[in-house]
Amino acid sequence: MKVRKSRRAKPIANTFFKNNRTRLAAELPLDALAIVWGNNTYIHNGDSNYPFRQNTSFYYLTGILEKNAVLLLMRKSDDSYDELLCVDEAGTYERLWTGSTFTHEKAAEISGIRLIKPRSEFETHLNQWSTSVETLYFLLDEHRRRNPTAEATNLNYQNLLKIRERYPLHRYKRLAPLMKKLRSVKQPEELEMIRSALAITVAMLTAIKPLVKKGNLLEYELQAELKRHLLLAGGADFAYEPIIAGNERSCILHYLTNDKWLGQAGHVLLDIGARYGEYNADLTRVFPIGRQFLKRTAEIYDAVASVHDNVLAFMKPGLSFKAYQEYVRATMTEALGKLGLITSSDEKKQTEQYQKYFMHGISHFLGLEVHDVGDLTGDFKENMVLTLEPGIYVREEGIGVRLENDILITSDGAVNLLATITPDKNTALLPTQREALENWLLT
Repeated sequence: MKVRKSRRAKPIANTFFKNNRTRLAAELPLDALAIVWGNNTYIHNGDSNYPFRQNTSFYYLTGILEKNAVLLLMRKSDDSYDELLCVDEAGTYERLWTGSTFTHEKAAEISGIRLIKPRSEFETHLNQWSTSVETLYFLLDEHRRRNPTAEATNLNYQNLLKIRERYPLHRYKRLAPLMKKLRSVKQPEELEMIRSALAITVAMLTAIKPLVKKGNLLEYELQAELKRHLLLAGGADFAYEPIIAGNERSCILHYLTNDKWLGQAGHVLLDIGARYGEYNADLTRVFPIGRQFLKRTAEIYDAVASVHDNVLAFMKPGLSFKAYQEYVRATMTEALGKLGLITSSDEKKQTEQYQKYFMHGISHFLGLEVHDVGDLTGDFKENMVLTLEPGIYVREEGIGVRLENDILITSDGAVNLLATITPDKNTALLPTQREALENWLLT
């Protein structure tokens, strides 16, 4: 019997992680020490844990996917820094119950870090290193919708409190702004991983074409087929909980139950993405159930597709996010007006109508996280990857249309990353325009 090779992602070369640490060290002031914790396991109930996922910035700097690890990085001069990784090797329990064979030698191979110690020695080494610096940099899980000091959601904050108590005379600074700066601009290795995740996502959507054309099934039956092809193609998992929303449910932004009946007419919104290795894709399409969209759905679809293409043509390096948002608003306002959904010339009324039919953001960064870290107050930069996801949701008509692609900012503009994937029988370019999509679904 011929043994098939795994399609799962291969580890990224340690030169990527070494380069990331070098770039971070260059952002630190002289004689500063950065402390970056990896994640630990979280208890679900009893002796059952949630599936482990590594802190994405810790992974970005080390490549290590083991729990309860910590990195020390100290800049010494303009061109040198010291680094230490504290992580436990697999013990008897791990070898027996999980099959792990993780060693410090393996950690050095993955990360490129030479000095590796057991996790239990972290405090000893921190005490030695901290005497040489005035400033300690900490990474908290900062997000505009979350309190970074909430202990229930952030073990890093608990670690910060302990160390501030132990070293009260040091200065403490935020590492998050530096990590945002580094991670928002993608490197070649990252773009390749995102493209792979995107290719798997397109293969998933391609696989369900016959089911959508036929109709008469439950939403989660589509989800089951998507998950099957995700795993067969080498994906680690869904990048996020998939949204499979038929007809009027397409107006629910984060519809997750996916348990309603799809008949033989109407439409279904699919917001899905594959995770490949540690990187994510994020796509949204609306498919007609049957062969073509109903007339009003087609009108709304065409309006959203027009906004998408106009905004894509506007994206380029140097464009401020503020100017970008203003252009999006003007473009979407015009589209809503043509659909008869904005009917007032009064600015306040226009705003109310606009927010009624388009109430979410147009873009977010994409990478190690689906909503990846990045500065939304600055300018677009070459090799940033952002989603582009205009939508129009007409609840009174039971029609919601959102079109989402993953966009790479280039040296002189922007490109839909789908156009950079080498097409084959499973990953042919997934159309955005309605007529092309309808024809694609029939092939």
